[in-house]
Amino acid sequence: MSALYRSAGQQIACKQATLKSMSPQLLGKLYVAAANLQRECDVELQGLTADYKDIMGTLRNYASGGRGLLLAIGLRHIGNDAWEKKQHGEGLGILREARTQMDIAMGQNGGIMFGASASLAARVKLEQETLMKIVEQAEKDNKYAYFATVRPLDQLPEGKVVTAGESKQYEVTTPPFTEIKFE
Repeated sequence: MSALYRSAGQQIACKQATLKSMSPQLLGKLYVAAANLQRECDVELQGLTADYKDIMGTLRNYASGGRGLLLAIGLRHIGNDAWEKKQHGEGLGILREARTQMDIAMGQNGGIMFGASASLAARVKLEQETLMKIVEQAEKDNKYAYFATVRPLDQLPEGKVVTAGESKQYEVTTPPFTEIKFE
């Protein structure tokens, strides 16, 4: 369950970065890192074998669907950034992958929306609508104006594929105490 807490902490960092209007590349990488932590959480939950069915369905759906949602948001930021930098083929390829991840997050059995609170459902719906509008507009622009060749995510040049590094346990250190002498 530690991955769930780390993922929650990473999501807080994502929200703070969004509020501070940080670069879309950074936002995308933060969200992808949160998605990787969410995947770890899902793996931990599934590793409980006998107890897995006893865990609340909403938590299981949040863990599995949350990964797709966070990955979709991260890829949306990265793809939109590439599109705005006139890398239309790469941007549209990444945006299409974001749409695929959003579909996975929604799932056949409700995905992340199954048993979700009203506030979570509203946020997910807003993210889905935003992503769909961006993808539709990019596809329309590419069809009529840019004519860029769209490559799938796995065919992008090195450095465009986003992966998060391994997370390390944060260790609190205290500065050495120095004695103050008064003369």
